[in-house]
Parts: sequence; structure tokens; C-alpha cells
Amino acid sequence: MKTLHIDRSLIKILSSSTKFNVLKLLHTKEQNIKHLARQLNLSQPTIIGHIKELQKANLIIRKQREGRIFVTYTITEPIHQLFNTKELPVTISLQ
Repeated sequence: MKTLHIDRSLIKILSSSTKFNVLKLLHTKEQNIKHLARQLNLSQPTIIGHIKELQKANLIIRKQREGRIFVTYTITEPIHQLFNTKELPVTISLQ
């Protein structure tokens, strides 16, 4: 089991209900921007902004199959564990 490292930037990201909801949706299955926007009733540019922040924080992964232009996103393993387990080792740094 991996450890989830939490710092101020991650706390800020997870405190956003939209970003948290994006993570919850991606936990259920890989999705593209259009599907996320539709489910959250937000514009695609708004979702793209949230996706960029989640990628920068290494919480989600961009997937593009070879030879295709279709892009989907999924959550990283520590975030997957966060949604699937009652206990997850966590380290917190407030520096």
C-alpha cells in the first residue's frame, strides 16, 4: 500500500468541491473532458482548468492511445486507494 503525502497545495486542491467531484467521477472509470463537463454541468474550458491543476499535482493521469486523438483521464494509484480503503497511510507537511 502506498502512502499519500498531503501538503498545503494538496489540501487546497481537495478542498475544491469541483476538483473532488472530478476525482470521484474518475474513480469510477476513465473519462474524457466532454463527459466530465456534462456530468458536472460545467463548461469544457472550466473542466480543462481543473484537470490541469489535478495533473500538476499528480492526482490524475492523461491517457491517449497510440494513433488516436481521443484523450481520457484517470486517477493515480494513491487517489484510487484513498477512495477504496478505510485506512491509508498519510503524511502531512504544512511547510
